[in-house]
Amino acid sequence: MKTIQSRSPDFFLGATTPAGFKGYFEPLRREPGMQMLLIKSGPGCGKSTLMKHLAQAAEQQGQRIEKIHCASDPDSLDGVIFLDQKRAIIDATAPHVVEPDAPGADELVVSLYHTIDAGKLAPHRDEVKALFARNAALRGRAARYIASAGSLMLDSRRAEACSANFEKVRRYVKRLCTRLLPRTEGTASEELRLLSAITPKGMVFYRGTVEALADRYVVFRDDYGAVSRLLLELIRAEALARELAEYDIVIATEVGGGVVPMDAGERAGREAAGRLACLLAARADCVVQMFCGIPTVLKGELPKKC
Repeated sequence: MKTIQSRSPDFFLGATTPAGFKGYFEPLRREPGMQMLLIKSGPGCGKSTLMKHLAQAAEQQGQRIEKIHCASDPDSLDGVIFLDQKRAIIDATAPHVVEPDAPGADELVVSLYHTIDAGKLAPHRDEVKALFARNAALRGRAARYIASAGSLMLDSRRAEACSANFEKVRRYVKRLCTRLLPRTEGTASEELRLLSAITPKGMVFYRGTVEALADRYVVFRDDYGAVSRLLLELIRAEALARELAEYDIVIATEVGGGVVPMDAGERAGREAAGRLACLLAARADCVVQMFCGIPTVLKGELPKKC
């Protein structure tokens, strides 16, 4: 695994996984107050170069930024987030296509297509198309390899999970969160970023980002992946519950009444949603289940004004 360190926090917002390409550009645009600048153009038009210059200029001015790297080429940038300005400029082309919801009014679209010299490219049309086809074939092959590796890892996790004490994991998380998580007040917030990704250069992990953002961090060693995913999801649920508990009313959507998802990520998400609801219910004075508009009080009493 290659470990990278730099002046500003480095992240990925998309990566190829055993379940295919997973991108988190949409959650970024939903962060409160975030304004997006979407770059549209073909490959080789200078998207990454432009963002590198903007990032360098911002760092020289002392601005706080986050650099979003491309999992297909970690030396290239997929975006830059300007934290003080609540703005982000991103590569909005495949495989992480982002289309504007309200162009001009909300997002700004920056086109670099005018930088393409069609006159020089046209004579090499067949060569260029062959290169695009070759690139797509190699990406497809890499995705199949990663999916196969994911299947082996899943089998390993299932085998190890049979001997795992999940109740002990939950008790450990409770003790850990009580000791380490601050009891802060304010609105809940969550930002989705990726610290690592499988790249053509191997596994890349931005350890410097962890050290830059956290005064203290805990490393879990789980060679076979038996409980680490559940452990992290439980910690996440506990942290969100502490923040959400400051609200007068919290509405949780039922996600466990249907068919169990085949995707491991979706199952983990459903498990985390359930755990978060349980943690909130334990802190609440009143818990109400709504079905067809009819309230059923599960805990406490409804206020008279309701």
